[in-house]
Amino acid sequence: MARCKREVHNLWDECKNNKEEEVEDGKKRLPVVTTLLKMDDDGYRTVISSLLKLDDVQGVEKVYGEWKPKGPKLDVSIPGLLISRFCREGNALKVEEMLKSISKKRNEMHLWMLKEFVVNFLICVCVLCLLLLVFLSHPRVLNATLGVIYILLS
Repeated sequence: MARCKREVHNLWDECKNNKEEEVEDGKKRLPVVTTLLKMDDDGYRTVISSLLKLDDVQGVEKVYGEWKPKGPKLDVSIPGLLISRFCREGNALKVEEMLKSISKKRNEMHLWMLKEFVVNFLICVCVLCLLLLVFLSHPRVLNATLGVIYILLS
């Protein structure tokens, strides 16, 4: 049983790291970057479920701690796997910890999404400012723009 747990952990560690390997196409060797498993909610759900079947609750808690949901919706089936296990064991303290953890992960996910929005918005504003600067730096365009502004203000 311990060997199976180790194998799951080894596979999981391998999945988290991209590997570069060479593949022969018949005539020459080509470098190829591969990922064994996409690091998304499905991957976390699969490894957590596998470790729970092997009764590796400590390993599951470690993997769950690494999980960073990206949104826009939090996949509650992942913490739900642990909550189900803790309920079956009658461990109310762990269930409460998991519920707090879900709230914390949701807040972190929303903060990450907000940060991404703000960064993208600022990039758009900078690009628009640069375009406006280029547009207004041309003498004819500047004179025409000032003329239009003068007419509008009159």
